[in-house]
Amino acid sequence: MNDQIYHYVRKHTSMVTTLIILGFLLLGLGEYKLYRKQMQLSNMVSEGLMQIKEGQDGTILPSVQPPLLPTQE
Repeated sequence: MNDQIYHYVRKHTSMVTTLIILGFLLLGLGEYKLYRKQMQLSNMVSEGLMQIKEGQDGTILPSVQPPLLPTQE
């Protein structure tokens, strides 16, 4: 009887430990991906601000037309 309880507790403890480790690994991966996206967004904002700053000295920034919807053609 004691062997059955020992094996059950050991199996349960190892399963819970594995789930906790996997949870932390998933959280770490999510944080890394979020950090990469944040850096990418920061670079895009910096480039946009530099373009705006360069456009203030009298040069005209290129205009971009949005795509037309099929009903507007």
